[in-house]
Order: sequence, then structure tokens, then C-alpha cells
Amino acid sequence: MNYSLILVFVIVTIFTVSLTETIQTSDGVLQSADRLKYNVSLGEIQSQVWILTNNEDSPIILEFFAEGPGSELLKFESSAYVEPGTSKHLEVFVEIPADHKDNIEYHPSLYALKKGVAEGGATGITINVMMRTTPFILIGENPIYTPPVVEPKKIDPEPVTPKVEVVKPIEDTMEERLEKIKALNEANKIDTPEEAELVTDDDILPEPIVIVTECGWFEIFLSWFGIGKC
Repeated sequence: MNYSLILVFVIVTIFTVSLTETIQTSDGVLQSADRLKYNVSLGEIQSQVWILTNNEDSPIILEFFAEGPGSELLKFESSAYVEPGTSKHLEVFVEIPADHKDNIEYHPSLYALKKGVAEGGATGITINVMMRTTPFILIGENPIYTPPVVEPKKIDPEPVTPKVEVVKPIEDTMEERLEKIKALNEANKIDTPEEAELVTDDDILPEPIVIVTECGWFEIFLSWFGIGKC
């Protein structure tokens, strides 16, 4: 029997939607639009309440955290379980150390994150909702707010290609080139048979010249008397 192996790829897409205090409700969560404002002195502690309501039909879990200058002065719960139709009154404390800098103002960001559940079971889309409020922390009688400096994004410079120096080869002298040619010729030399003995023209005897003619008896007779060529 043949069995087919079925591979199921589970793809879960997570979206996080950020909401400010100007938006009071979204995705079943209602938050109060009242701003958290603290007028405090050195060594003082104050508290304000941030109200978040669960308008869904099921319980939700909210996670809280703060960012930005002055966020280290905020004290609150890290998470909360909220039943359907109920509200979470998050008490947010501000604690100013006695040796803290005076006459300064902070605008940190306080977040409430509601993590969603993937729609459609194991495969689907998960939407996280993150709500934000901005507490105003005013320390001293004449606080001055200094916006945080946003450092520009550093762009790595393009890599510099090192310059390659071209080194010219050292030319041989004429004498060196000649010696190389001699050595090459000597290595490629082909052994030849012993040279033949030299023979001069004086050692060569001329061959006799023979003239052949056809003679009859009469021409032979005349040649006896020195007449004719036979």
C-alpha cells in the first residue's frame, strides 16, 4: 500500500496596531482619553489611573511597558487579566528621587499590548493591538521640556576598494637575454652524425669523355690514315 506524506505549512501573520489616547476604542478595547499628568517635586510620589475596558466576549491579557526619557520614573503592573465587559484601572505611579534634576519635564510613552489569537485555528492572521498614552511629568516649579534628540540613522559608507599597485617586471639586460638564448639552444641541441671527411676538388679526377659514333668499314679504313672520326 502506498502512503502519501502531506506537509502542512502553517503561516501565521502578526500585525501590531498602535493606538494613541486620541483613539478611545478599537478591536474590543476601550481606553480612557484622560491624560496622565503629574506635577511633582523632588522626593515626591504621585499616582494616576489609566482605565482600559475589555469590550470583547472573551477574557484578554494586557501587557504594560514604558519607553522614552522619564519612563524610568514610572511604576506600574507588568500585566493584567481582564474579564469580558470589565475595566482595568491601571495605577501608574511617578517616583522622583530626591537627588533628581529639578525643573525638568518628561513626556514618556506608556503602552498596553493586547495579544491576539490566530484567526481560523492554526493557520490565519494574528492581530496585536497596542494602545499608547503619554504621561506628562512636570518636576519643580518651572519645568522645561526638552524634546529627545533623535539620532540620524548611520549609513555605512561604501567599502573602499584597495588600490592595487602595478609592479612592472624587471627587464633583463641584453647580455642576460643572450645567455638565456644560448642556454636554451644548448638544451635543445640535436645530436648529429659525425661529419663526413672533407673532399676537395683537387681530389676528384675528371671522368673520360667518350664519344660514341656509328662507323662503316670505309670510315674505319680512313681512320687508319688519320682521316675521319672512327
